[in-house]
Amino acid sequence: MAREITDIYRDLVLWAVDNGPRDWKVLHINMELARDDDEIANSWVMRWSKRAVFKKYFQAEIPGIAKAEMRDLFIELNDASAKVGEPWTVCDFMAFASGKYEANYLYGAPPRLSGQLASGT
Repeated sequence: MAREITDIYRDLVLWAVDNGPRDWKVLHINMELARDDDEIANSWVMRWSKRAVFKKYFQAEIPGIAKAEMRDLFIELNDASAKVGEPWTVCDFMAFASGKYEANYLYGAPPRLSGQLASGT
């Protein structure tokens, strides 16, 4: 049974809580997905902030298995969006330590991945 989109949002926030650095306030993930038949290319940028406003941000060391879990949550989110007729190519996701979140989507060619599947790289 497919999960609801809001359940996946909640799991992304829980992922941030479980994997985030000490004293974080905001996590911003810009995830790009490009699909071609059974292939999925992805690229993401992850930034953390110790302030509620993103004036300064920092990178945090995240273990590979946790990165894979995060990527899989975004793939699941894209699948759930596709089932309601809105498959996205870019998701701009912000998780807040308070448990709140924001998600915005783009539907055109993903900037970092443009042409990646077609070129085979």
